[in-house]
Amino acid sequence: MIPVLAVKIMKLLPFDKFEITCSRKPKQLYGSIDKQLEPSMLVFKKKDYKPFWGDREGSKFKLHRTIKYQNPFLPIAVGSIEATELGSKIKIKLRMHLLTIVIMSILLSVSLVKSIIEISKSHGNMHLGPIVGFCIGYFLMQGIFWAEVPMIKSLIETDIAGIS
Repeated sequence: MIPVLAVKIMKLLPFDKFEITCSRKPKQLYGSIDKQLEPSMLVFKKKDYKPFWGDREGSKFKLHRTIKYQNPFLPIAVGSIEATELGSKIKIKLRMHLLTIVIMSILLSVSLVKSIIEISKSHGNMHLGPIVGFCIGYFLMQGIFWAEVPMIKSLIETDIAGIS
């Protein structure tokens, strides 16, 4: 199911934070993560690959959803696991790759500044190029990120936390 991008779910920045509470103990979750994790992103040579690549050290982990192509707008799940009375709590932050954030910030800032300059200079005949460029870049980044969020959340809930 492809999620509908509604204003209420699409935040201003591509960043999300959530928690999953489950009945599994932390050691069971560590095993689940390790079982679902490829050690490197070079999985396109394999026919069978695991749903995530990344690493886990102790109770902290960093997961990327495994795909057969490169997409810098995909969310990266950075999280930690802590024990609770009834099992475990998984705290997760979803964000884009840091380099992607930096590059998109620069490109969108330049486009926005050019748009403001263009609007202030225009005397009835405004060029829409910078405004259109800003909108395309921003909504492309947001659309891909927020379309992927439900997929990675679902994979973490089912494959790692064991919630059906």
